[in-house]
Amino acid sequence: MYLEISPRRTGKCRRLAKAIIKTVEEGHNAVVFFPNVRMARYFKQKYLQDLPNNLWTPIEDMEQYNLWLKVHGDRHPRIFVDEFDYVEEFPLSDDGYYSTTPRFMRTEDDMEYGYLSDALVRLLSMNHGTYTTMAPTRQNNSTTLPEFIYQIEVLGRAFD
Repeated sequence: MYLEISPRRTGKCRRLAKAIIKTVEEGHNAVVFFPNVRMARYFKQKYLQDLPNNLWTPIEDMEQYNLWLKVHGDRHPRIFVDEFDYVEEFPLSDDGYYSTTPRFMRTEDDMEYGYLSDALVRLLSMNHGTYTTMAPTRQNNSTTLPEFIYQIEVLGRAFD
C-alpha cells in the first residue's frame, strides 16, 4: 500500500498520475476514486490526457465501482484514491494507492476511537502506522520536495 498524507501543492497529483500510468503500462486495470466529477475531469485534462479512457476509470462512489466490477468480471483493478479524506466511500486494498491533504487535524481521541468511521485512521492502521509525506523546503534558492516516512502511534499501539 502507498499512503501519502501531505500538505497542498506538494505534487500529490503528479505522483498519483505517474503511478496510474505505470500500472496501466504493466497491463493492470486502474480505478481512480475522486471526490467529485469536476476533480476527475481536471485530473484527466492535466495529467492523463494522452492515456486512453479504456485503460483507467474515474469513479465517484461505490455504486459506480460495483458496476465496474460487474462489467469487468474478476479482473480486479488496482485502487487509486485522490484526496481520500474527501471521498465518502472507497474500497480498502493492501496494494492500493491513497493520497490526501487532511480535512482536519485528528486528535488523540480520533486516532483511538475513529477506526470505524474515519478512513484516514483505518488506512494508517492497515499500513501499520506508516505513511509518506512531502514537505516543501528551500535549498540553494530552489524548491525541493524531500520525502519523509513517518511512523505514528495508532489506536494506542506503536507500529513498526
